Amino acid sequence: MAADLAALPYTTGAVEALLGPMAVSALDREHAEAARAVLAAGVSEPDCPLAAMAGAFMLGDPVPAADLAAAVPALGLDGLREAGLLMDAHPGDPEGTVRAACDLSPYDADEPGPMWVASDQTALQRRGPLPAEHVLGVGRASLTLAGAVQRRAVDTALDLGTGCGIQTLHLLAHARHVTATDLAPRCLDYTRFNLLLNADVLGLDRENLGERVELLAGDMLTPVAGRRFDMVVSNPPFVITPRTDPDAPVMVYRDGGREGDRLVAEFISAIPAHLNPGGTAQMLANWEIPAAESGADDGPLASASAGASTASAGGSSAESWDARPRRWVAEGAAAVSAAEGRDVPVQAWIIQRDLQDAAGYAETWLQDSSLELDPEQYQRRYAQYLADFAARGVRGVGFGHVWLRRPAADGSQAGAWTHTEELTQPIDDAIGGAWAAAVARRDRLAAGRGTDRVEAADHGAASDHAEATDHGEGPAGGEGAVVGKGVGADPALATLRSLHLTVAADVTEERHQRFGAEHPEVILARQGAGFRRTARLDTATAGLLAASDGELTVGQIVGALGALLELDERAQTALLVAVRELYEDGFLVEVG
Repeated sequence: MAADLAALPYTTGAVEALLGPMAVSALDREHAEAARAVLAAGVSEPDCPLAAMAGAFMLGDPVPAADLAAAVPALGLDGLREAGLLMDAHPGDPEGTVRAACDLSPYDADEPGPMWVASDQTALQRRGPLPAEHVLGVGRASLTLAGAVQRRAVDTALDLGTGCGIQTLHLLAHARHVTATDLAPRCLDYTRFNLLLNADVLGLDRENLGERVELLAGDMLTPVAGRRFDMVVSNPPFVITPRTDPDAPVMVYRDGGREGDRLVAEFISAIPAHLNPGGTAQMLANWEIPAAESGADDGPLASASAGASTASAGGSSAESWDARPRRWVAEGAAAVSAAEGRDVPVQAWIIQRDLQDAAGYAETWLQDSSLELDPEQYQRRYAQYLADFAARGVRGVGFGHVWLRRPAADGSQAGAWTHTEELTQPIDDAIGGAWAAAVARRDRLAAGRGTDRVEAADHGAASDHAEATDHGEGPAGGEGAVVGKGVGADPALATLRSLHLTVAADVTEERHQRFGAEHPEVILARQGAGFRRTARLDTATAGLLAASDGELTVGQIVGALGALLELDERAQTALLVAVRELYEDGFLVEVG
């Protein structure tokens, strides 16, 4: 079959050339009418086999059997049927037509290369709600995770909750051996099929898949109990689902069967024990944000949307969005330390990308399973969502990335730290490289890292009460953040002073001032790639960026600016803290 698809060719480029960019874009938004209109208008005879493949396996439409047979001459229609990929036409279908029994779509990846991915039919293809046992294909979450993974060569990798196997396909490009697990046997069947189908591009031996891939059935980490890996990647069934109706179907591709966000809590708490020294884990996750225990709120999500450093002005306040994920990281570190009888540090970087209230969350996931096509069930499940969140005192749900690491034994990656931040601005689809570089910059300063919290100062501060922590609790680096929020003795600054830095190639300067004004009122540094952060600068930090051409060390530039701007020792230290933030966030990079 792989040879047939390659010869056709059944690729994303060929399909776009056939259907046109408008129809392909609509398909990405799960609307098929534009593509159907193109095919209904007729295609040239040479394109009929490709049109049959796209119509059958991407749109779920009946297609002429002869055209589909021409698309797979070596395998033939009987081969498609034997593989479970084809079924007879439905009653009322045109004579001489056949239908696909699954989704089979071309998939582009820089590494390892163009592939094909099979999964269950989508709601678009089924023209109805998804069944509980649905095996998801390459969705937005899969692409988001694949783009965020910090790729590196590893010996062993784990794909927990593999689904159709898309993360395993990516991992095989840089992992010697991959273990893929899932609770649903049908998911493992699809993963095995996709591995066999793409064996050539993946460099696999079809007769001996076990040499590089292991498929295990079971819940969460149970199938790999007692084992450790160099890398863990997971797009787990993290979606929060009401448990009020025992007869409600469990959507296995997204629902882990736990109440609330317990599945995510279990994963984050348990995964450090499954990492080798230097090993990392990355996942997508939801986390619930509890309501205030008492007192008035400005709104149901007022505190949650205020950023990672939410503070109370007095009285009770709602828990900050990152409080629960931070506890889970601490629980994981405590668990692995207790198991090994020694202190095992755990590092974490948690990014909240989106925040929804109860109603918005319910709408997102009910529409994800196309329940709007069944209005009665949609309304019933919507009410259950609202009642469930209200009963547990949940005022919002965050969505984002979780990165964990067990530091290397040689001390090159320092001790425990947890960095949390909200990034709501548009970012690159593939942030893995930028994220890996950011971690490497933190490691560069790790040997000198010491202080946990620094006192707020006037230099570059957002307000008199702004604060930054070595654990990332401050809002630095987010959209419109102000860098340089504190001073304090930090051994990492000694390392920083010795570095030769320059402004990253994608960073630009933006100045805002009133007509006729002598000086700008606002100076911004904007990243044009990666996390696309915006940092608000003051005169000193702007001057340092302008002077950072790699010739002088940071210490030399700070000393010169100190003399020029008459900065005392405290202000110069605050400037160094600002530079550290700019360096760690990628506005400044080392020369060479």
